[in-house]
Amino acid sequence: MMNDENTRFGWFEKTVKLVSKYGKGTVLVATVAIVLIATLVINPINVGKIFERNDDNKVKKHIELVGKREKANTQIPTILTSILFQTNAERVMIFEFHNGGSNHSDLPFYRFSCTYEVIKRSAEQYVSDSYQNQNVADYWQSINSLKDYGHIMYNNIDSVDSDEKVFYKMKKDGTKSVFFVRIFDNYGTFIGAVILSSSIPNSLDYDNIMEVNGRYMQQIGNLLTGTIHETR
Repeated sequence: MMNDENTRFGWFEKTVKLVSKYGKGTVLVATVAIVLIATLVINPINVGKIFERNDDNKVKKHIELVGKREKANTQIPTILTSILFQTNAERVMIFEFHNGGSNHSDLPFYRFSCTYEVIKRSAEQYVSDSYQNQNVADYWQSINSLKDYGHIMYNNIDSVDSDEKVFYKMKKDGTKSVFFVRIFDNYGTFIGAVILSSSIPNSLDYDNIMEVNGRYMQQIGNLLTGTIHETR
């Protein structure tokens, strides 16, 4: 019994001397380090397994996101076709914002691409290929207006006095009337736009489009962010 007491008091005295010599902080750090080392010796951690788990989680996340995009790819064209035939539009497209790489300071380039397009036969041609990886800076006036007001409508773009790239491109493909409406996700982030257009001036009915879009905008936003999986 005396030996046990002497041992306990001996460790106590040694600890007091260490604290006096090196300070509480140093002794505490050393104690924690000793405990950690002892834990690793008793129960070693396989670092390789940790990286494997991280890789597995990344793969699972990627598969989940691909599944959500596949669901959107199945449902969104059907929704756009419904919008197309409930309005006087000849073409309905979706533009989505995305990161297009970054500069030397890692400041991302802000771009958008046309990801979906449906047309009536009167439209004659698809134009989505000409709206891939577009620099947002080239369209900043229209995008800022869309962000501020929620939608933009031009009854005849030939009469629009603007050199902005979007009007040049649309005039080139024969568009006369166009309606833009922004898309939000559930957090209120501006993630893209739905564009309805026609080759006939003054052919788009504002009230009709607002009513039709009201039925589908939230659903489109949810599908683009993977919030829901089934159409309603």
